[in-house]
Amino acid sequence: MTAKLLKVTPLGPLTFSKENNNTTNISVNNISKVPVLYKLQSTVWGKFKMRPRWGVLLPNEQTQCSITLNQGAELSKRGLDRVLLVCMMAPINSVDMDFTSAFWRHNICYDPMVEKHSFSFQQSKDSLKRQELLETATRPIAPIYWR
Repeated sequence: MTAKLLKVTPLGPLTFSKENNNTTNISVNNISKVPVLYKLQSTVWGKFKMRPRWGVLLPNEQTQCSITLNQGAELSKRGLDRVLLVCMMAPINSVDMDFTSAFWRHNICYDPMVEKHSFSFQQSKDSLKRQELLETATRPIAPIYWR
């Protein structure tokens, strides 16, 4: 695939912060002259909530997608958590739930016609500091064997 179908912003790691309820947004623009079918999927089941999860963008159309870190979930310390936005030219111009589900089942990510955009994540510095303070506050001052 030579020509890009979508322009996705922001580039680089996406940041989750407590102030935004652990939600970050991406902007998805169709820069091609054809309708594009897109889908968001995660490498870790149940860690992220994504809205909208999939859709069809007409030429020059734009949408905002939100990615939320689920309550109680933590980002991998090794940075392995990823969300992929996969897209390809749409065989239809409207969204049909059954057709789209079947379409993605048969057109997996390894297809060379599927364009892929990968997002990594980081926790905001304020959230990390707060988490470290909570961890140190809950640790006992003296080792257990001294008590």
